[in-house]
Amino acid sequence: KVGLMLFEMARGIDSQPVEQRELPKSVSCGKTFRGDFQLTKKEEVKKWLIELASELVERLDNQLYENKRSTKRGTVLFTAL
Repeated sequence: KVGLMLFEMARGIDSQPVEQRELPKSVSCGKTFRGDFQLTKKEEVKKWLIELASELVERLDNQLYENKRSTKRGTVLFTAL
């Protein structure tokens, strides 16, 4: 049984019905700054926080418009190296 399944998978054969994806449970945006691109000044951090917050608001607005879903909780994560 497993051999047949692997044989068919290797050839792109799948008899399972196609199912619609569920909506993701979270909406996020982020950016990694490494090496020469590390943020070292307060002004740089502020600029990118505003940029990422703007992008996140746009994504949340799209969720509300397209899927009739609104935010119930928010989390902000910072990692300093």
